[in-house]
Amino acid sequence: MLNPESKPIEDFDQNLNAEQKLLMKNLKIQRHDLYFLELNSFSGALVDFINHLRKKYPDYQKYRLYHLIASSTLFEECPYFDFPDDDSIEKFLHDKYQELPRHRKEEKFE
Repeated sequence: MLNPESKPIEDFDQNLNAEQKLLMKNLKIQRHDLYFLELNSFSGALVDFINHLRKKYPDYQKYRLYHLIASSTLFEECPYFDFPDDDSIEKFLHDKYQELPRHRKEEKFE
């Protein structure tokens, strides 16, 4: 349970190693592009995936990447970075990004 006295963590990337910071940066870009280019279909898939994680993992708020896709605020340090295997947020975003037709990925630069 969240302590009512808790303050949000200002730096979302604090306490991440260099590899995790780079991955976080790339995932933020993919998430942004998916929202921008495929808002309707991506939003529905994202909500379904978030609901799946919430049901399967009672401790879902302890995963750093959960907060990235849910756009939620960190109030305490997350002991875990990503979910395992097919529940991986990195895998989910990567797979959805790969589904974009190439011309859609290039639209943002025109």
